[in-house]
Amino acid sequence: MLSCAWLGSHIAGCRDIAALLIIDLQHCNHTPCAQMGPCPSLALSGAQAFANLTKLSDATYGLLPIDPSQGPWFKPTRADITLNSWAAWLAKQAAPPPSAGALLSSPWSGVVTQAGSWKAAAGRQLVTDAQEARAAQPPGQYSDLETLSWARLALGGNWGPEGASSQIAGDLAMSRLTGAVGNLSTGAQARVALTLLEQGQGAKSPVVQQVVRTLTSAVRVGGRTAYVASGLGSRSAAGEGTCPGCCGLRLRVHNRIRVK
Repeated sequence: MLSCAWLGSHIAGCRDIAALLIIDLQHCNHTPCAQMGPCPSLALSGAQAFANLTKLSDATYGLLPIDPSQGPWFKPTRADITLNSWAAWLAKQAAPPPSAGALLSSPWSGVVTQAGSWKAAAGRQLVTDAQEARAAQPPGQYSDLETLSWARLALGGNWGPEGASSQIAGDLAMSRLTGAVGNLSTGAQARVALTLLEQGQGAKSPVVQQVVRTLTSAVRVGGRTAYVASGLGSRSAAGEGTCPGCCGLRLRVHNRIRVK
């Protein structure tokens, strides 16, 4: 079961996955959730969310931000790496485990299958962008580490671009993120740390501990609320894609590491 802290969403598909999470939370053992009881309106929202995800999924570009059937004016030309990566990772965290046979045979099985195509679309687009950067004049190394952190969150720390040159593989290597983690936004740092945890490096990894320190320093308290700043020394709140990741990282390492 996914923690309530992960109910952050953004456009289109991520909103629909978040709706499914709310439905799923009705069946968890967390006391506030268990007290809600069955909710027909939420069940209806869940059915609509499953339908929306099917309509928004494209064989080439993965998850789309807009339903293409709404009009001829929307013609995707590239996969949205951030959207596809976030949705694929969120679906992986939210889907019932294989042991829950009844649940996995439900429409969730379709989401799991679609998530694989979203992840693949993000990987293909990432490789294409890196190849275009090398083919440009003057040629250069892929430089969008923020987007790379999103892709790695979904693809994993051990992912390698199949069929790509060693140069492109190096441009997209996980080491590029870990080596520059101190210069990334708070959201990207959280994604790097989460990727490392899922890679099996453990909560005592030096990079994970460094990120936890940074995120702790980035917490701002105002009145009865608190938020994560967009960067060190900033008073501006990080975006909606950042705060859930930061909260999720803290939940995963809570009581498991001691930051010195």
